Amino acid sequence: MIGRRAAAARLGLAAAALALPLAAAAGLEPVPRPVLDGLEPAVEARIAARQAELDALLSRQDAPPAELAAAFGALGMLYHAHQLAAAEPCYRNAAELAPEDVRWPYYLALLALEDGRFADAVAGFAAVVERRSDDVAALLRLGTALRELGRLEEARATFERVLALDSAAAAAAEDGLGRTALAAGDLPAAIAHLERALALQPAARRLHALLAQAYRKLGDGERAAAHAGLYGPGEVVFPEPRVAALRAAAAGADFHLVAGDRALAAGHLEAARESYRRALAAEPANARAERGLGAVYEGLGELEEARRHFAAAVELEPRNPRYRHALARLLLALGEQRAAADELAAAVRLDPQDDAAQLDLASVELDLGQAASALARYDAVLARSPQSRPALVGRARSLKALGRHAEAAAELRALLARLPEDAAVRLNLATALIDGGDLEGGEEELRRVLELEAEDGVHALAYHNLGVIALRRGREESAAHAFAAALELDPEAVDARFQLANLLARGGRYGEAAEHYLELLRRVPAHRPARLAGATALALAGRYRQAADVLATGLETTPEDLELKHVLASFLASCPDPAVRDGRRAVELALEVFAARPTLAHGETVAIAHAAAGNFAEAVRWQRRLLAEAEGLGDDDWTERLASNLARFERGENAPPPWEPR
Repeated sequence: MIGRRAAAARLGLAAAALALPLAAAAGLEPVPRPVLDGLEPAVEARIAARQAELDALLSRQDAPPAELAAAFGALGMLYHAHQLAAAEPCYRNAAELAPEDVRWPYYLALLALEDGRFADAVAGFAAVVERRSDDVAALLRLGTALRELGRLEEARATFERVLALDSAAAAAAEDGLGRTALAAGDLPAAIAHLERALALQPAARRLHALLAQAYRKLGDGERAAAHAGLYGPGEVVFPEPRVAALRAAAAGADFHLVAGDRALAAGHLEAARESYRRALAAEPANARAERGLGAVYEGLGELEEARRHFAAAVELEPRNPRYRHALARLLLALGEQRAAADELAAAVRLDPQDDAAQLDLASVELDLGQAASALARYDAVLARSPQSRPALVGRARSLKALGRHAEAAAELRALLARLPEDAAVRLNLATALIDGGDLEGGEEELRRVLELEAEDGVHALAYHNLGVIALRRGREESAAHAFAAALELDPEAVDARFQLANLLARGGRYGEAAEHYLELLRRVPAHRPARLAGATALALAGRYRQAADVLATGLETTPEDLELKHVLASFLASCPDPAVRDGRRAVELALEVFAARPTLAHGETVAIAHAAAGNFAEAVRWQRRLLAEAEGLGDDDWTERLASNLARFERGENAPPPWEPR
């Protein structure tokens, strides 16, 4: 029901010349008849039937006022449910004819609240409460309107009345009290009320944003960050039978689509899902409902289910660029950049003027190494919107990717002249300078980034790049501090965590390094370098079982990875812990690797595995064959290494672990 004025414009509310051709009734307001183009046929038919019922009553001289009131009210509810502005005069007529019925002033006040006419909303809800002092829904709405008008003490008293009246609405009352206290600057009271509301309705995750704001103002950054991390869709709900009646007044898929869109915008994902499902039940091949369900499941984190519904919307309306764009963004969330690029390309072919899709496609192309194509897209957007910040930044990033670092830096400096406090733009300038070899200039810009107000992610990237500069200068301790600072701000900073782990391992702090590698793998299981380095760090820390598990888990996920299979075979063959060493399994793995790629290194692992399995004769046979091959190749390093291990096998000794110096 929010946005009725926009809907009225969309549906073309009829002018006075098209006023409803109803017989005049003393004291009643003319009701303009809205144009119904764009509504479903079933909805149009139901509205037409209600209009005809009202026409018939108004044509009678003896029509009872109660029947007229019910007819005006029913038509108003139908208009209201479908966001048609003609609802308001219908409600006013119903209220005039049946002044004892509080439904009509309630709906009028609800319309005012939805339109942002808070003074009218206060007057309307107050009139309802004057007649029914225990009307909880009206009291909650009244409190909200009072707060919006800045009448905070009256709002507080109104919400407290609800607390005393109805436990079923306690969460909504606590929410209202918390927001009112926050508006009044009473942070401890705001926190207390909002925490109670959240305890009553844990699904209302939008409250976390208010709690984060309150804690941040109190200077409690740790709790603010904790609540910010829990923020998500979902608001406090309360029983409101009159709104339920509005939903019941509608017919066809259109109403359910409107209700779904409204619930989705408010973060009520379960309610949105139910509405979209009802829309599909009314009209099974409804692309808008499929698209809505895709957005719901995306919000719920069920990305594969979201993909199914977005794809269904595209299949039903393949020429709808918005549906293709929505599917593309979901594919990006799934890490499927090339598939996303295909959908975005289709979207921009359908609507070349859609700058949002053009920008998304350019960004994906840049990530895929197609910098020249990305640059052309950014230029196309800038031709239409010369001041577009995303396009200007993207253009500079494209130039940087093409090796045109000086041009990128010049364009970013020009943008900074207009937006000197934009930390993200300055960060891009810093990376352009660094990639162009100007480490000193890049470091200076990064320090400036850290002095500016910015999201934690931007500051985290600044610290990460300071770490990169320190590494290039050989200052490993400074680099480690910078990467740690990046992680403090953004625990999802994969590259910073990997670099810090590498530095800790190089410093002999294998246990600490291993923890960072393991954390990285928990967040990004497909990070192969972290898996290999993590297994090595665990082994060097003496945590052999964990090392074996890390490698085995990776191989289960990617059984075709020969290097991972080779490392696991080598580890199982040479592990100092007999409880972990597994010569037989090592032989199986090593033979598979050698069969696929018969190199000296892979062959030696077969020999080492045979020795670990106690079959030294077979180990010696393999090692002698490999040694002859190395000598034939004239490879002195391999000849010396193979000869050394051959001597061990001939003495009945195992080879040393590969992570130990030879």
